[in-house]
Parts: sequence; structure tokens; C-alpha cells
Amino acid sequence: TMKNRYPCEQCGKAFSTKPNLVTHMRIHAGIRNFTCDQCGKSFIQKGNLEAHFLTHSSDKPFKCSQCTKAFKTALQLKKHETVHTGDKPHECTICGRTFREKGTLREHHRIHTGAMPFTCEFCGKSFRFKGILTTHRRQHTGERPYSCLECQHHFTNWPNYNKHMKRKHGIDTSHTKHLNKSPTQAPTQAPTQKIEEDRGAILTPETTSSLQ
Repeated sequence: TMKNRYPCEQCGKAFSTKPNLVTHMRIHAGIRNFTCDQCGKSFIQKGNLEAHFLTHSSDKPFKCSQCTKAFKTALQLKKHETVHTGDKPHECTICGRTFREKGTLREHHRIHTGAMPFTCEFCGKSFRFKGILTTHRRQHTGERPYSCLECQHHFTNWPNYNKHMKRKHGIDTSHTKHLNKSPTQAPTQAPTQKIEEDRGAILTPETTSSLQ
């Protein structure tokens, strides 16, 4: 349509103006020009950085009128309020499914377009969702951020950690994800690896020597 006549060649999303498309392309290029001077985290857009600044403050001035929850930004409150109202204003134009948040609709739309905009820098494999790429990347880095406090086992992803806690210790941790993630479990140096081109297997020095 004329309203959104500037499409992204990588994911198919279209924009009404060329500057908006240019800003969007930074997502695929990994360009983050706006950096927080307190924690070093970088962002693609200035508005995202300004919203991020609020995370360094403990103030939560935006209170929900339906429950006791409070939020740092008006946008966070607005998203939360849909939990009470049941509103799902964002509709997929292809299948009609509706969503509470626009970002969730964008992720869903990739199912129809087949877009996989998130690519692993180690092996080149692409993924539809950023979270899946984050989990996949740990195969290369050796990071295991989810730690069992009962037996000191460490896991690369939350589902495996949660399954372990239920089966081995009889503990339901499904509502305590944020309490068990331990970034300190990442190795100080990523294991030496090389990618076997024909199979995509990850080879450590030990497995490499066994194949020789």
C-alpha cells in the first residue's frame, strides 16, 4: 500500500517513510548508536535509551487501578492493563489471530513470512526469534546461566533447568525464573571451537582429537 511503501528486504516489514526504514535496518545490521552511560547497554533508537534510563531508578509512579502493581513507564502500565481488560487490539492480517502487544504480533507474523532475521555469528544458522538465538549461542560459548542450588548442575536454558528441578528435586520453579539465572556461570573464556561445515557440528579440542 501507499501508506507503507518502504519494505524491509530482510524481514518484509514495511514503513510509511524511508527514515523509519533506515532506523529499522539497524536491527538487522546490529547498529546501536545510543549507549547508557551508567551500565554500557546500547540501543538502536534514542527513545529506547531514554526508556532504559528509568530502569536505573527505583521509582514506579504509574500504578494500576485494578491491582497493586506499579510500573516505571506509562507504556508498561498500558500493556499491563490489557491483562485486566482482555483487549487484544493487534490482529494478524493473514490468519486473524489477535495479540495484546504489537511486538508479539510482529513475532507471530514471521511464521507466515518465513523471515529469520536473527543469525548466529558463530555458525551462520538463522532463527525466527531472538530468544532462540540467545539460547543457541550458548552451545558455542559454553555459557550455562541457570544453576541448580540443590546439586550445582548448570543449564543452558530455562526449560531444561525447570525439568531438572521437578524430576530430581520435586520442586516447581516455573514461577521463579528470574531468581535462578546466574550470569556468573558463563565461562571466563569461551571453549575453543570450530564448525564442521558439512554437518554443522560443534567440535571442541577433545572431540576434534578423537576424530583424527
